[in-house]
This record gives sequence, C-alpha cells and structure tokens, in this order.
Amino acid sequence: MKMKFKGNKGSLKVLKAGGYTVVVSAVVLVIVVVLNLAVGKLPNRFTKFSISNNGEYNISSVSREFIKGVKEDVTVYVVAEEGSEDAPILEYVERYTGLSGKLHTETVDPARRPGFLDQYTDQTLNAAQTNLVVVNENNGRSRVIPYTSIYVSQYSQEELYYYYYLYGYMPDNPTYFDIEQRLTSALDYVTMEKLPTVYYTSGHGEYEVDSGMKTLFENENIALSELDMKTTEEIPADADALIICLATMDFTEQETEKLNAYVDQGGTVLLISQYDIVEEGKEKTLPENLYAFAEGLGLSYEDKLVHEGDTNRVDTYYGPLYLNPTLTENSYSAAVPSNTRLIMYYCHAIHLAEDAPESVTLSELMSTSVKGYAKTEIKADTSVEKAEGDEEGSFCVAAMAEKTTDKGTGRLVWFASPAIFDSGTVGYYSNYSYLMAVLSQACEKGESISIDPTLLSQSWLNVSDSASNIWGVLLIGVVPVTVLAVGFGVWAKRRNR
Repeated sequence: MKMKFKGNKGSLKVLKAGGYTVVVSAVVLVIVVVLNLAVGKLPNRFTKFSISNNGEYNISSVSREFIKGVKEDVTVYVVAEEGSEDAPILEYVERYTGLSGKLHTETVDPARRPGFLDQYTDQTLNAAQTNLVVVNENNGRSRVIPYTSIYVSQYSQEELYYYYYLYGYMPDNPTYFDIEQRLTSALDYVTMEKLPTVYYTSGHGEYEVDSGMKTLFENENIALSELDMKTTEEIPADADALIICLATMDFTEQETEKLNAYVDQGGTVLLISQYDIVEEGKEKTLPENLYAFAEGLGLSYEDKLVHEGDTNRVDTYYGPLYLNPTLTENSYSAAVPSNTRLIMYYCHAIHLAEDAPESVTLSELMSTSVKGYAKTEIKADTSVEKAEGDEEGSFCVAAMAEKTTDKGTGRLVWFASPAIFDSGTVGYYSNYSYLMAVLSQACEKGESISIDPTLLSQSWLNVSDSASNIWGVLLIGVVPVTVLAVGFGVWAKRRNR
C-alpha cells in the first residue's frame, strides 16, 4: 500500500528559507567573533582614538620619530596592584608601546612579585600608586619612572600667592601629566650607546645650579656633575663639556692652563657671565685670568652694559635691559623654533678679535639690532633709557671660538648673560633649546628631547541661555514628537496592508 504525502509546498519553502537563514546567521556570527578577536589583537593606536580636549593621550612627533629609531627590544613594566592601575597611565603606555614592535608592555602586581622594584631602584615607592620601569634586557640598563614624576605640580609665584590668598593654604594637587617626556627620556637612556657627562666648575663663587636645570639635564640623559678646579689635576677625560657660570672670583693661572689643555684636546667650554654692576664707591673686580683665557682664543670682555633700542626686540615688562637677540644662522639657531624668541639680560659686550689666533675660527652667535646702545658708567640713578653719549650700534652678546688641533676641534662658547642657564625661562623663551643644541654637539648627541607636559585642567563647554533653550526644545520636544509621529505612520501603513 503506497501512501502519498500531500505536504504544503509553501511550508517546504518556509523550511528551506529558515534553514538558509540559520546557516547564514551562523556564518556571520563566526565571522564577527573571529573579526572581534583579530581587532582585539591590534595595537591601541588602531582601535582607540583620543577625544580628550587637553590632548592627554597625544604622542608628539618628537617621540614618534625617536621610537622609529629604536633597534633593541625594550619593555615598559606597569607596576601596580591588580585592578588598581591608574587608567590614564596604563592607557598611555599601551598607546606608546603600540607604535613599535620593539616596545612591549607588561603589568606587574607588586603583591604577587615582591621585590620587583628593588631590582631597579633604591627609592621607596608607594605600592598603591602606579609606577613604571623601562628596561632594556640587551644591555641591562633600566630607569624607574615614579608616579610622582608623572603627575607633577607646577605653579607660578603669582598662582601660589593667589591660591593662598583665596584659600589660606598652598595647593598640592597635580597640574601636569608629564608621562611622555618621562617615557621618551627613559627610552633614550636605556638605548643610547654613550651616556654624556657635563661638568660645572665650583670654588670661584659660581652660580649654584638649581633643581630645575638639573631636572632638565636629567631629561636629556646628560649627567651633570660638579668639578672643583682647585683640587683636580686635569679636567676628567669623560667631560663632554665644562660649564663656568658667573664666576665672581678669579681662576688661578694653573686652572686656566687646565682649560687651555682641555680645549686643545677637543673639549668644549661654556663660559657664562654678565655685566658686573657694583655699588657706588666699591671697586669692580673682574676674573682677569679667566677672561685672559678667553682672550687667548680671540674673545674679550667689554665692560659695557648692553641695551636694545628696538622696541620690537625688548621685553615689554622689564624694558631694554631684557633683549631678544638676533641669532646668527647656524646649527644652534636651527634648533630654535621659528615662532619663538630668546631672552638675554644684564649683558656685557663681547669683542671678536679682528686677527684671530692661529688655527682659531671666531663666530658671532647673538647680537642686538643696530639700534642697540651701551652704557659704560653705571650708577644707582642711571636710567635704562638711551641718553646722550651712549655708544650706539650692534653689540655681540654671545660668540664662539673654535680651535682646531691634531686632537680635534675644541670650542669656547661664551654667553654674556646668565639667562641661557636659567630654568625659569623654560616655557616662555627658547634659551634652553639653544643651550641644548650647543651641548648636543659637544656630547655628540642627537636632537634634544624636550616635550611639554599636558595640562590636567579641563576646559568646560559653556552654553549660553538662548542656545540652552533652543537645544532644550529640540531634544525634549521636537525630537521625541518626530520619532513618535514616524513610528505611528509606519504602524498605520503596515496595518492597512
């Protein structure tokens, strides 16, 4: 007996269509899962985009270019308790290391790996904070970046005064996110072949190097060490440069002999001085032996207080004693951004000998405009304004003597103002960029690593009352009514089919 199944053809079509839908859905689901896993393996720079209005996660071109040149594997350890990592630090490190296959990130929980930080530092760091360790396993070099050097507080004197006046105490909350400078400096430190050393002299009443300048040198990975010229037999062989800043007492002839020997060996001396203003009735004492050393290389001190007569090239607040010098075009000036200026103050003039000593080349580095003027007899009531009898013209306020010997090229770079070595000018003028260009050449080092920190304060979106009313009507009234009307229209159309 044969039984004939009389099925509904429509049902078969529905069954086939349903099976097809199930298969397609399964395939799409697999593709989505695989794609999601693949995207999850991509570096953060391809999957996350910074929309922070203060550029908190931005990475500058300075760091990007530096990272391109890294040839060795470097690991950035994020040391923090599991689940308590500082989110901005962790996010930034992942973005930063994602720029190169040579950079790696690893998170370390100090509770699970006690003593991890002790391998790299003697500092006692807060385990509850997020600290970083940058390590080059190839050469064993490392640098610890504490949390407190990433989130830093920096206030001007005016801000501190205003804050104290308003609240009755000094602020201590962090104002800057300085992680990029710290990471790039650490990366430079662990990968550079030679660590440069710069000495500064002591024992002659020299200017004491402030903590701000020491930090700037540390960021450049230049060791800054004190050198007592009286006790050392010769300038150390590892000295890439020697800084003499505002010596108020003279060098001995034996000490200047050491300076000459150092220059003959190819060393670089940075001499920083200023016009010596003494109280009326007191005798002016200049470091004659030190200036004789400079004169032996073709540069001499002129006892003139230099001013700038071009109002476009002076500091509007302090006046003509604070001048923006004209820079001679060379490799040093090329390091100064075109939209910035230098500041020099209390300058004396530097004279370049018409007949340079044998094997010595002289160069003017900075000068006033042709509207410059100088005063030679300074008293308590002497005005800074130009007066009858003042010498006029362009005055040199920074110069260089290069001496070529069979041992190399030695240099004396003379700045007639302490402003070049003043950390207080950083952020306002480009003195530091120029100084680092000179030292980078002396240390045979690459470009300066100077990156501005990110300001942590947020700028608020301000909306006027009229704009607020318009947006309120649109978002609370117009948009919901429009959505309801469209939805009702679609419902009515489908119902009438």
